[in-house]
Amino acid sequence: MILKKKAKKAHGQEVDKRLKKKDVFIKEIPQFSTNSYDVVIAIDVLEHVVDDIKFLKNLLRVSRKVVFISTPNFYSSIPPSPFHFRMYSPVALQSLLRTTIDLKKYHIQFFKGTANGNLICKVKNIPLYELKNFLFNFKKTKDLMKKIKSNWNIYEHLAAFVYKPPADWSF
Repeated sequence: MILKKKAKKAHGQEVDKRLKKKDVFIKEIPQFSTNSYDVVIAIDVLEHVVDDIKFLKNLLRVSRKVVFISTPNFYSSIPPSPFHFRMYSPVALQSLLRTTIDLKKYHIQFFKGTANGNLICKVKNIPLYELKNFLFNFKKTKDLMKKIKSNWNIYEHLAAFVYKPPADWSF
């Protein structure tokens, strides 16, 4: 519960009863009340959920202001984990969010970063970043990038910051 250091109040959510702690609720996301939290964070959860659209809609329902999600980058997770129902490329994550979220109510900012969170960068052009990810999986592309000393980094994680416009924000 890293956020407890910065937030006035922070709770965790789990479905595994063995992980019960003082501020960790053991219940499913649909059981939380609508607009019950300012910020909802799902780090490396989306790929483990059977119905990603329903899950995302429930996160938005529970949040009053912000939903932050992160997931491993498909291109850096080859071969994929057997514990993931699906993997997301940059375009796949963008497509999921754009088809699930009411873009009149919410804004989306995409990020790429390292798994440990030490390096995080905005992604301005998702299709171009997808192409870079795709090409980087070919040995010839990697060799060429080394020769020309290109800083063409493909990061392990994708993230999205989904938020309501901050006109009435007060934390």
